[in-house]
Amino acid sequence: MSIRSPAQKTWRRRLGERGSVLIEFALVTPILVVLLMGILELGMAFFVMSLLEASVREASRYGITGRTEEGMSRADAILAIIEDRTIGLVDMTKIQVDTLVYPNFGAIGTGETYVDGNANGAYDDGETFTDSNSNGVRDADVGVPGVGGSGDIVLYRIRYNWELLTPFTAGFIGKDGKIPISASVAVRNEPWGTTP
Repeated sequence: MSIRSPAQKTWRRRLGERGSVLIEFALVTPILVVLLMGILELGMAFFVMSLLEASVREASRYGITGRTEEGMSRADAILAIIEDRTIGLVDMTKIQVDTLVYPNFGAIGTGETYVDGNANGAYDDGETFTDSNSNGVRDADVGVPGVGGSGDIVLYRIRYNWELLTPFTAGFIGKDGKIPISASVAVRNEPWGTTP
């Protein structure tokens, strides 16, 4: 039997503690990395969301004036404003920008009225409806695509799927590796005399 000095006992205890610290670190590190990446992903998504909200507000400010740029339609100028205000973080080929004209603010997001013949709470083919735009089809949204004329009510709406930067956070955040982001604002165009 060997006799160990107090220094040897202390040294062996420290080696044992060091080993358990390494094991604890190895167990905790992956969780911390995923948590940190998730925070970064959500931070980027919120940043892009604020950029989209600011860009749709700026685009609507331009749109209400009726002003047109030389060689560019109002709709194209609105897209250029959105692209500029999102500082290159948004892929403009994948963004959906809608501008819809409504008869009044109360009509935003509403469809043409119909008679629910079978009382199921939804429109079914063959049920009677009010064809307010005379296109022969019941529209779920009465908004007409366009940027509107003088005094018109226009809804500016942006939809974008922010793609996650790191694939291993996709299981925890978003859907199919993307976070859906949208922003919208409704405005009344200024009275400008002539319709562009």
